[in-house]
Amino acid sequence: MQARIILSIMMICTIILFVTPSVFAEYQTIMVDAGDTESLTFYLKEGDRIEFKINVDGGRGDDINFYLKNPIGGISYSGGIVESASSSFTAKSEGNHIFEFDNDFSYVSSKRVDFSYEIIKRPIPQAIVNTARDVAGGGCLIATATYGSELSPQVQLLREIRD
Repeated sequence: MQARIILSIMMICTIILFVTPSVFAEYQTIMVDAGDTESLTFYLKEGDRIEFKINVDGGRGDDINFYLKNPIGGISYSGGIVESASSSFTAKSEGNHIFEFDNDFSYVSSKRVDFSYEIIKRPIPQAIVNTARDVAGGGCLIATATYGSELSPQVQLLREIRD
């Protein structure tokens, strides 16, 4: 009986955090004509991270200028890329972040930019709290969340085992 009371108190006070970041990966090829710019826009929330690799092919130097612009138009990163580069960026604010590939310096050669990236969304913790009703034989909150309905056969079986 004491063990059940202690277990009940522990379950009442327990908070379980489910933290599962979502990841999205993609690969794109962009052709940037001589004297032109091309861009990709990503909507990121604060704390989202994008890891990317850029390969450039074309022209004498396989090079291109690269800018990463934040939602208010400021430049978060800039530089020239020769052949390839890889890096990561964590958004400091929510909004459209623009990856710009600038071939303005070239009068003749178009460039092929292979852009591979992975967006890692900032995990959002969700708290699940066991209440006195859950422990005393009411709902099975965690099982219900797992199986989608408190009427599912799996939840009913777990409830029978518990009681």
